[in-house]
Amino acid sequence: MEQVAKTALPAKIKARKVKTLNQGYWQRYGVFYLMMAPALIVLLINNYVPMIGGLIAFKNMTYESPSFFENFKNSPWLAFKILNICSIRATHG
Repeated sequence: MEQVAKTALPAKIKARKVKTLNQGYWQRYGVFYLMMAPALIVLLINNYVPMIGGLIAFKNMTYESPSFFENFKNSPWLAFKILNICSIRATHG
């Protein structure tokens, strides 16, 4: 069998350093994230915050404590009562 001679790499080709993901990523793409941030904030406010109103519609809100979130958490659900009323109206015209 013939042995293949191992040749050295040419002088022009040097070993490259492998960059990690975060090393130059934020320098390169950070401006784009800053441009995208206002649009995402508007999207969040206009599309997801109104969904809280949909949840409040099915809660029997009791205002016992000054915190809105505690009142929301401790209030019972009205979903089954509302669904029964809707189903009775649908069946009885």
